[in-house]
Formats: sequence, C-alpha cells, structure tokens
Amino acid sequence: MVDAMAEDLKQNLYGNTHSINPSSMLTEQKVDAVRERVVRYFNTTLSEYSVIFTSGATAALHLLSETFPWSNSSRFTYLEQSHNSVLGIRELCLHHGGDFCALRESEVNVEHPESSQCNACGHTDKSTPTYMAAAAAAAATQTTTEGQQDQPLPYNLFAFPAQDNFAGIKYNLSWIDHIQKARDMCGKRGDWRVLLDAAAFVPSSRLDLGKYTPDFVTLSFYKMFGFPTGLGCLLVHKRSIDILRKLYWGGGSVVVAMTQEPITVFKGNPCAKYEDGTLNFLSILGLNPGFDSLEEIGIDRITHHVWALTLWTYEQLRVLRHRNGQPVVRVYGKHDLGDPRVQGGVISFNVLTPEGTYIGYHHVQKLAARYRFHVRSGCQCNPGACFDYLGLSYEQVSMFFLNKDSCGDEKDVVNGGTLPLGAIRISFGSLTTFEDVQAWVAFLEAFFVDSGEMAAWGLEEGRKRQGVQNPWAAKPFFVEHTGAAVA
Repeated sequence: MVDAMAEDLKQNLYGNTHSINPSSMLTEQKVDAVRERVVRYFNTTLSEYSVIFTSGATAALHLLSETFPWSNSSRFTYLEQSHNSVLGIRELCLHHGGDFCALRESEVNVEHPESSQCNACGHTDKSTPTYMAAAAAAAATQTTTEGQQDQPLPYNLFAFPAQDNFAGIKYNLSWIDHIQKARDMCGKRGDWRVLLDAAAFVPSSRLDLGKYTPDFVTLSFYKMFGFPTGLGCLLVHKRSIDILRKLYWGGGSVVVAMTQEPITVFKGNPCAKYEDGTLNFLSILGLNPGFDSLEEIGIDRITHHVWALTLWTYEQLRVLRHRNGQPVVRVYGKHDLGDPRVQGGVISFNVLTPEGTYIGYHHVQKLAARYRFHVRSGCQCNPGACFDYLGLSYEQVSMFFLNKDSCGDEKDVVNGGTLPLGAIRISFGSLTTFEDVQAWVAFLEAFFVDSGEMAAWGLEEGRKRQGVQNPWAAKPFFVEHTGAAVA
C-alpha cells in the first residue's frame, strides 16, 4: 500500500479541492471516485448513502452527535457494550434537555421494542437554563392546525456496535430494521433512527448495506487497512441526511457567508456541506491500495482465516492448566459457542495464579512487550462490556476507577488479587499468522503456567534461573490486529 501510494505521488500533482486548477480538479475527481468505491465495497450506492470523510470513527461519531436534531423530548439509547466514543453522544442529548438509556443485549426486544427494558437511564436537570432554552425552542417549532397544536414526534437515536471491541461479540444486524419501524422503544415514543458503529466489525467481516440499512454508519479505515491513519467516515442514509442540523461551518462547506448579517448558504452536496476545511485528500487517495488488497484477498476468506485463528487460540488457552489442575486463563466472550456469526476475532482474558487470583494485566502486557508481542490491556475504551464481564458493581467502579489515570494503567488488580480492573486483549486480522498465535501461547506457557519447574510465574528472573532461552527475540509478533493494522 505504501509503495503504491508513493508511486502515485511521483506520477501526479494533487491540490486543495476548493479550486478549479488542474491539480485541484484531479484531486476532486479522484476523491469522488474513492467515495464511490467505499459505498460499492459495502454493497450500496451514492444515491443511497452519503460518504462524509472524517479524521476517524470517533470524529464521525462526534459530527453526528453535534448535528443530530436533539430536542428536550429526545432519547439516546445505546447498547451497554458500546465504545466510549459512542457513549459520549449522550452528553449532546442531555445538553439539549433529552435523556438516555443503556441496554444490555438481553434487554433488546426487537419483536416488541416498546417492551425493551433499560438497565440504566439518566436525564438532565430540567431546572437548568440549558433545558429551559431547549424546551422553549421545541415549543416554538410546534405547528398549529385547525386551532390545535400538533407536536411532531421527537427524533430519538439507538446506537449499537456491529461487533464490540472488548470481547468481539457480534450483534444482530436485524435490530436495525425492527428499531427503525418502531415508534415506541423502552416506553419512549418518537422517530427512531439507528446508528451502527462498524469500526471493529468491517476489518474482517462483510457489511452489506444493501441488506441492512442503518441511518448512520461510522468506521475507521486505519482499522481496515493499517494505512493511512487519521481517516474514517460517517455514512448517512438518504432518508436521514436532511434531518441533520449543521451549526458550526468552515472552509469550503459554504457557498457564501455574510460578515455583517447571520446569513450563510451551505453547499448543496451533503459531503461538501459537512466536510469543513481542507480534506485530508492524500490519505483519502491512499485508500485505493487498501481496497485493492482487501478485494484481492476477499473479505470472506479473511473472515474464515480470522475465525480459524480465533478458535484455535481459544482452544489452546482453554486447556492450559497449572499443575494443581486450576485454569491459567479466564476468557470473556462467546467463543464456547463455536459460531463465527456471534463471535468475532477477539480474545479478551485474564491470567490466573494456581490459587485462582489474578495476575495484573499491566504486568502481563509489560512482560509481553519486552518480548515484542503487541497486545492491548485494560478496559479497551469499552467500560460497559469490561465491567459486566469482570463483575464490577457500580460501587466498585466508583471506588477503584476514580483513582486511575487511564483504563489501562498499572492499577490493574485490587482486593488482594481477587478483583481485576481490566483484561488482556488479543485480536486477529488478515495479516495475523498461526506462527504469531503459536508463539503467544508458548509465551504464556513459559511464563505463567506453574508446572513445578518454576514457581515464580510472570517473572523473567524465575525463567532465567531455569536456564530457558528467549525464542521470541528475533521478530515482533502481532497478536493485536484489526485488519492489516496493529491497534
């Protein structure tokens, strides 16, 4: 990919698209071609979805949160296993006087959405100036028909990940259609729109937007290809593009802006309207080699490869035992079902001592990094999934996490090793090999399995005392892949 991009830059001159000079026109033409390629890859068209480029999946979520038509009657409902960047949307809903609800997977009733029971709900303080201003604005939008007020249904948003990034659980995409058709969810009437966070899903799974048509889709191309970084997009379905409300604007997103009057005319093209400033056009053009690579391999082959790696590694970890018969790891997820439709290419787990206490994830990761393994630790920016799998209560989270610097810092176990505050995550992509995962399993066996030859599990000094050589020093092993990228 890098070589292909470098060759393209040698052959062509590209410039800011906000002009009609030759380099700018070439850039605009090629950027538009990339937009078309994005939707084609997901089995849809530009007549169905607008492709709005952003600096990543988080920026796409941020853009949606600021442009969604919240009101003081709106509700933001999300799956509890959502990424932090999805959870952040609730602040905008609350700012406008709305409320929010968090659902567990078992609480989503797609046949009867109105019966879905929220695990946790919250709302803004309705005595605040922000809420009262939002209420006044909502009242001002009411229309009068034959002498009676007719308040339109408020816009509500339901968000969930196609695959969560903590345990790799895949969620039922049929939720999309059911929620969109509902007028009542969790006892809240309104015009329900659906946001699909596809960032962790699309690197190794097929997303068919011809079959499933969420109103909004967010993703990161870095997670798909590994290059370029700092680029993602917000896909907006045609039925929802006109409900968005743009406030801040800049760069080439407007046709004209008056300086002495609050008059602004936005560009008619939705992509141009929501892409403020100069596009990261060189990175956008760098997506072509990435799609070339994925299409050459085939997403279905990648899915099968990733699942084979995941299942093999899970089986190896599951049978690891200390000499007293106690398990060496505790795995979180649905791997035991053996079904790639519900379990993605992620294994989150913790390492256990022979006594059943936890070895801190931070210690495991530091030792792994010393031997050039690339893994992730902590809560992986997914507090809902993390706290649920670890069995952490609200009181425990309040007690232990308020003193942490990040979700992956060295404060990794409490209560004498009986309560972990995070986990180790390994994830697999198109470039992960069996050599990688075999080396990882061998690493865990050498350092953390009490076989009677070494009692100081997890300590390099204990291993050295046994005269064991380091077989991993020659090359790095990537067991934390998302697509082609090491995340």
